[in-house]
Amino acid sequence: MKLIKSRQNYKCYNCKTKIKKGEKYARKSVSIGQPWKPEQLKKDDTGMVYIEFYGVRTAEPICEPCAIK
Repeated sequence: MKLIKSRQNYKCYNCKTKIKKGEKYARKSVSIGQPWKPEQLKKDDTGMVYIEFYGVRTAEPICEPCAIK
């Protein structure tokens, strides 16, 4: 993983330690739910149309020791 110099304070996603400003950290892509499923247009009882999402992906910071593991 490529390490990046932090410009602000973060909290490690894995071990929950603080990443101070100026320290090296990496970003890990984390999926919440099932983002590989396609979105679907659905209609409820009243005739309202809505989009149903199954998940999202986010990039979470992890500290240097966790990134090296």
